[in-house]
Amino acid sequence: TKDKIKSLMKMYDFIKPCNEYDETNIVLKGPRPQKDQGELEAIAQATEQGAMIWVDDGKARKMAQHYSLDCHGTQWVLQQLLEKQLMTPAVFKAKIKKLQSYNIRMPYAELLSLISE
Repeated sequence: TKDKIKSLMKMYDFIKPCNEYDETNIVLKGPRPQKDQGELEAIAQATEQGAMIWVDDGKARKMAQHYSLDCHGTQWVLQQLLEKQLMTPAVFKAKIKKLQSYNIRMPYAELLSLISE
């Protein structure tokens, strides 16, 4: 997975790593339970960078919205990849089926309706 992300970052300049941030922002934004550590870090980075944040967790979305961040989930990202023709309909369908096999909650029928067979 890391190799795929690295190759996407090379192919598309709109995907950028964001590894540095002021950790005091995390303390200011909320408690640091282990489960939510990644979301808090993403929110801190997005706040500092003025970047869009990609989170699916409901609590993290509410926090991101509280800080007026441009926040989107996996469904939106998949739709954008399809609409911008960065993913073919066949690959899109395969990825949706793969997500479904992991029992990830998502409106699969709605997503599949975006492609015409």
